[in-house]
Amino acid sequence: MASIVAWLSRKPSKQGPDWASFKYLEMFGAVHSGLLGETPVNIACRESGIIQTLGTSEDVFDAHFNVKVVGIALEVIAYVSLPAGTLSSDRSRCAERDTGGHYRGQIDA
Repeated sequence: MASIVAWLSRKPSKQGPDWASFKYLEMFGAVHSGLLGETPVNIACRESGIIQTLGTSEDVFDAHFNVKVVGIALEVIAYVSLPAGTLSSDRSRCAERDTGGHYRGQIDA
């Protein structure tokens, strides 16, 4: 599981009429694997990013980050296709806000 957090005031790094890109977001999570034993391995990255795209047939939430797990460098890319209209046209509010004033998206893989 991994969570990417963005502050409420965060503006897109780049944007177009139907997309927004956010860079240098904080990601944290844990890796659970039978290869690593029963204890999960914590992961974190301060340079994760997301791209949110609004489409006529689908909305897309694309997340990416790099982490090391037990010394192995991994590039993680998640492409989530959602029904059109799922993401708000106000791209700064595409994920739900938590009680700390952050917007949070979660990827279970």
